[in-house]
Amino acid sequence: MTMLDPVGIMATSPVLATAGSVHPLLWAALLICAVLVATVSVLRLQRWQNGAVSEPLPSVRPAALQTEAPALIPATGPEPARGVNAVCSALAHWLTEERPAGDVWAAFDQIVREALGAHCEAVRVRCFRIDPGAGRLHPITQAGRLANPEGVPIAEGLLGHVASTGREFVAGARDLGPALERLALGEPEPWAWVWPVRVDGLTVGLVAIGTASRALLAEAELRRGLGAVLSLAWEQVVCRERLERAERTDRMTGVLTRTNFFELAAPALAESYANHEPVVVVVLALEGLRRLDDGQCWRARDVVLERTGQALGSRVRSDDLVGRFADDRFVALLRRLDTALGKLIGEKLLGAVTAAAASVKEAGAQVQVRLGIAGSGLGQPDLDTLLAEAFTSVEWARTHHAAVGEVRMEGSRP
Repeated sequence: MTMLDPVGIMATSPVLATAGSVHPLLWAALLICAVLVATVSVLRLQRWQNGAVSEPLPSVRPAALQTEAPALIPATGPEPARGVNAVCSALAHWLTEERPAGDVWAAFDQIVREALGAHCEAVRVRCFRIDPGAGRLHPITQAGRLANPEGVPIAEGLLGHVASTGREFVAGARDLGPALERLALGEPEPWAWVWPVRVDGLTVGLVAIGTASRALLAEAELRRGLGAVLSLAWEQVVCRERLERAERTDRMTGVLTRTNFFELAAPALAESYANHEPVVVVVLALEGLRRLDDGQCWRARDVVLERTGQALGSRVRSDDLVGRFADDRFVALLRRLDTALGKLIGEKLLGAVTAAAASVKEAGAQVQVRLGIAGSGLGQPDLDTLLAEAFTSVEWARTHHAAVGEVRMEGSRP
């Protein structure tokens, strides 16, 4: 493996390039953070590219981080610098030592809040991701998204201003100007510092703090250094999320494997039922793939499956689940939908997959797509029951030469 050059990382990283002049105490921490997280990412990417996605990834335990309370650089110097150094150490330890089960963004949100609170006297720490398509900011945790599903428009308020301009906000700064002061005063809750997380020249998120130590807020170099570390850690979480997604998805279609679908569907269904939310399961069956095999149109067959996965993945919400159950069967668990609305969404998915198959010249006329639907209704059927009903529905569509099967609900009978 090619050795990593810490100086080169610092010079070329778009995150660290925005940090400007950083307090001298932070350079060692930034260098070590960069080397550690980059090394872990390269190791994991190489294993994935070599086809070892189904194997457990190695545990990387650098010797410098074996202690209970890791320290990247000696805890000397002014108090604010020691606090920022401690945040660097906490984030580096989390990135290299921890592999949280479940939502990696929830775990990242927790470590950021705990580290800033413990070492920088930060209160009311919030992390937001930017959805450029919708033009909105959303909390990075699923619980936050459920509490505020609409998010914050980028075109409005102080947070929107920082997101759209990519410039940090510090309460009481001399260069705020009257317009920005009015935006700050108009917020439901005051913000002391808002840092734009930038990756590859684009603002991808925000870290907002309600209050923090006065010394930190007064030191521009420390803030920029801390912001650079937060941005670097954020970028590594994005990489970790992509790697984890690669480990649990079907390579050809990009949707979940059947095994991983079951692993994620059980807690998702339990959460929906706990919130008294209905769910819908849809099955999409592609008929005619065998004819493509027999006609030696293997590449066309693969393209049909690739485009099917893309069509499904791009049309479901972030907390819906799509999995490939068999060579020609795809299943989606759609949350917070009654059966009538689920049928409409299912028909849209059917249309998208049919169009995807038709776009492949050698396969379009030979592939028929059918849809099966099952809803939870007023009950709370288990996943196996919903799947059985949805597959019964798609079989009904096949035997009746229909595109859409009979809608099934808990307790329905043929």
